[in-house]
Amino acid sequence: MGKLGIITIGQSPRIDLTEDLVNILNENITVIERGILDNYTYQEVIDNFKPSHGEKMLVSRMKDGREVKLSEKKITDCMQECIIDLEKDVDMILILCTGRFPKYNHNKPLLIPQEILHSIVSKLSNEKEIGVIIPKDEQIDSITNWWEESGIKIQVKTASPYKDIETIENVSKHFKNKDIEYIILDCMGYSQAMKEIVKTRSQKMVILPRTLIARIINELII
Repeated sequence: MGKLGIITIGQSPRIDLTEDLVNILNENITVIERGILDNYTYQEVIDNFKPSHGEKMLVSRMKDGREVKLSEKKITDCMQECIIDLEKDVDMILILCTGRFPKYNHNKPLLIPQEILHSIVSKLSNEKEIGVIIPKDEQIDSITNWWEESGIKIQVKTASPYKDIETIENVSKHFKNKDIEYIILDCMGYSQAMKEIVKTRSQKMVILPRTLIARIINELII
C-alpha cells in the first residue's frame, strides 16, 4: 500500500480538497496530511505570516474554513522542515499549492504542481492565450510573470475559491466570448464542482490542478 504525504500551506486536514483527490486516487493509496499552519491560531497566522506591502502572496485556508493571505517567503522558508518531518512516513510528497517554490532537499519524490502544470500547459497552448483564474488581485502581477516566463500568454481574472460561488460564476461568463484555448483554475483550492461551473458558464475547456495532479500520482506511486 502506497503512502502519499500532502503538505498544505494552510491547516490540515483540507476536508474541502481531499474528497476530490480520494475520488481519483487509487484505492491502495493512503493519504497523510500536514499543514504549515497546523500549530498556529488564526490570530497567530495574521501576526506571523501576513504579507507586507508589495510582497508576493499565497492564499490558503484555516481548518475552520477562514481564508488567509500568506507571505510567500515565510511559507517557503517553513516548507523544508515539514518535508523532512513528513517523508519519514510516506513514499511520495505533494505540495498542495500551485505557487512557486525553491528547490528543497528531499529523499522521497516531491511533486510541485506549478512545475508540472506549466510544463503541460506550455505543450497544449499552441501559442494562443489561455484564461487563468486566481484567488486575489494582489497575485496578478506575480502569477502573470510566472506564466510569461513559461512562454505562455494569459488573460487573468480573480475569484477566490474560499468565498461565495457567485464571483466564480461571473468571472466564468467573462471568458465566454474571449479568444482563448482553455481556462486554468490556478490554485489547489478550486474544486471539481467549481470546474463544472466554469466550464458551463464559459463554454471553454477547463484544467483543474488538483485532479490533474491526482491522476499523475496514480501513475507514479506503487
